Amino acid sequence: MRRCEWSPSQRRHIYGPRDEFYWVITARLNDGHPVWSGKFLDRDDADAFLLAAVSGSLDVEPPLWRLPSPEYFPFDYPATWYVVTYVVLSSGAGTGNQSFTTPIDYVTSGSTWLTVGAGGGGGVSNNSGAAVCATGGGGGAANRITNRPLSGSTTYNVPAGGAGGNIVAVGTIATGSAGADCWFGATTLASAFVGSKGGTGGNGVLGNSAISGGTGGVAASGVGAGNDGGSGGSTPGGAVGRTGAGGAGGSVAAGVAGTSGSGRTTGGAGDGGSGGAGGAASGTGTGGNGTEFGDGATGSGGGGGGGQLFVAGTNSGPAGGLYGGGGGSAADGSSGPLNLTGGLGGQGVVFGQYRPLGGAFPNMPMLGM
Repeated sequence: MRRCEWSPSQRRHIYGPRDEFYWVITARLNDGHPVWSGKFLDRDDADAFLLAAVSGSLDVEPPLWRLPSPEYFPFDYPATWYVVTYVVLSSGAGTGNQSFTTPIDYVTSGSTWLTVGAGGGGGVSNNSGAAVCATGGGGGAANRITNRPLSGSTTYNVPAGGAGGNIVAVGTIATGSAGADCWFGATTLASAFVGSKGGTGGNGVLGNSAISGGTGGVAASGVGAGNDGGSGGSTPGGAVGRTGAGGAGGSVAAGVAGTSGSGRTTGGAGDGGSGGAGGAASGTGTGGNGTEFGDGATGSGGGGGGGQLFVAGTNSGPAGGLYGGGGGSAADGSSGPLNLTGGLGGQGVVFGQYRPLGGAFPNMPMLGM
């Protein structure tokens, strides 16, 4: 445009009345959330600032931060100015391989893809008038890959959580089902770009005997660098032992193991404590959902807590948190419910983040791992 078409005719007052034209540049996340906004009273200044931002040279041009405008200075130099695209693939869990279409603005450099395996289901046991114990399931492992080129369609698999063991008669036990594996980039875990193992199910035993919890997913058995899932708590035996499940591994650390001991115990937190909290030692102690990944709404789930004898309206162990938390155990040593079920493990997830084309600004914080 010609200058006469946009240049205001009145005199500009940087600290005076705001009755003139000005230009606003705003940086927004992919979901529309604004992370920076600045007013410019001079079109040439606005053009120079925008050009430096989109070309990735803003951090090496400090004079642009000392102009008479913009009037709003959100950061000290060097500036952090960024836009990030997050991808969360979690629907259709347990339905088999699915397809992800590479976005047209995908940029390989700085990209991260993270998978979390599903949590194992909780173990159960029931024995009227006698000692009985059960343990929680293991949390899923987490693995990641960075700077992965993508084009066209990419096959991935999001697993459902392992089912808790189920018993319908007194004097029986049942082991929880293992959580399935999660992967991204192929039709199998072994050939994927990145993938994670699920946790195994918890166990049950009749009598006053020691018993181990489900094993957490092992990151080394997956694809890509990663962190193990936490194991379910073990019990040395006791009148009625019910242990909590393990939390899922995450982007920073391994999942925390469920607490071991007699009686009821708590579940372990996801991602070394950065993820979802472990469930309380009660029949309703569901594992917390993780929110620590870059989008603030996705993360590694905590393990469900040890279930109590009987909770009005339910006879199931507490479920594991999203994503990948192990399911809590359930045990009954009285004449309680004949239909007893261990907690459901948390499902897996594929999480990605990248700098979109045209939004690759300097010093952008990415997923730490």
